[in-house]
Amino acid sequence: MRRQVEDAEGARWVFRCFFTRTARSDAWWAAFLDGDVPQSGMADPAPVEEPEARGHDALARLGRHQPELALSALECKALADVAGEWFRRGATETQIVRAVGTLLPDVVEYPFGFVRKRLLKKMPPEPPAPAQGRYIMECTDCHAPGPPESLPGGLCRICRSEPYVPDDDRLSADIVPGKAERLREAVRTYRHAAFDGTNE
Repeated sequence: MRRQVEDAEGARWVFRCFFTRTARSDAWWAAFLDGDVPQSGMADPAPVEEPEARGHDALARLGRHQPELALSALECKALADVAGEWFRRGATETQIVRAVGTLLPDVVEYPFGFVRKRLLKKMPPEPPAPAQGRYIMECTDCHAPGPPESLPGGLCRICRSEPYVPDDDRLSADIVPGKAERLREAVRTYRHAAFDGTNE
């Protein structure tokens, strides 16, 4: 499969191969390409810690790096959502510690308010949505690109040795001779008129 991606270097094509030990239907692969990955027969994903929980833990460890900013359990719980927003925006715990604990005043009288103010003031921007193109399947034999419905079993029509079937909107065989005859008659009439000079 190939997919067009855009990054700092511009647009480019990325080729990827996917393998599965279990045979999958064409519908399964179509759903996979659309991002709706079926979970049937697949291992359960590893649990991911919620951003609020990560934010709480980061604030709880903040006092180890900066004793002046040590927070109580209730204070860590109250600021967990704000710190969690940092993680939702792609920040790391190290970035949070640096943003909150760098260039401290001589005396921090109210650690909770100080930490909250710095978390809000230095909140990183939301990351832009990645500009990713959709995957395009390729024939496993000749690598011809095409949508999933045109590659049943992973093979294109030619590699499946199927005859070409014209679209239904094409002219049927019994209509073509009559249309051709009318066109020839029109050409003969035009030439005859031009030869006689009647078209002037």
